[in-house]
Amino acid sequence: PGTIARALERWLVSPMQEQGQGSAQEKPAPVGSGFETAQSREAAADTHGEVPVFDRRGLLKRLMEDSELAAKMMSAFLLDAPVQMAALAQLVGTGQVEEAGRLAHKLKGSSLAVGAVILSALFSDMEKGGKAGDWERLKVLLPRIDSEFERLKQAVTQE
Repeated sequence: PGTIARALERWLVSPMQEQGQGSAQEKPAPVGSGFETAQSREAAADTHGEVPVFDRRGLLKRLMEDSELAAKMMSAFLLDAPVQMAALAQLVGTGQVEEAGRLAHKLKGSSLAVGAVILSALFSDMEKGGKAGDWERLKVLLPRIDSEFERLKQAVTQE
């Protein structure tokens, strides 16, 4: 398997080995569960009080600790997101603001599903900008989204 596949395996199996399967601490509605609240942001925050780039524990919890399924989901996301992000950039570049907002909505959901907390929030901002017709906002968000996607890839491969 490739580097990303090995990293995903380590990333997904490690927490279960450290904590024993099924004995993970319960947390209220983790970010990415679809029920975003201030409390869920707090629950997903790391020890420094920052929202994580990647909510591994939340992903595994949502998938009933199925690390194989989580690895497949993350792998598919890491392959598909760049294609969708390129389409998003093209829509923004050609001023198709509403369409960009709709695509950002889809990317927000898929990011949230795999635990890419910050990336999902950026797509949410882009979705709102699209609905508001705010082309300048979308142009500002594109490089931030690209940067956050790179941070996500690093977080997945380093664990």
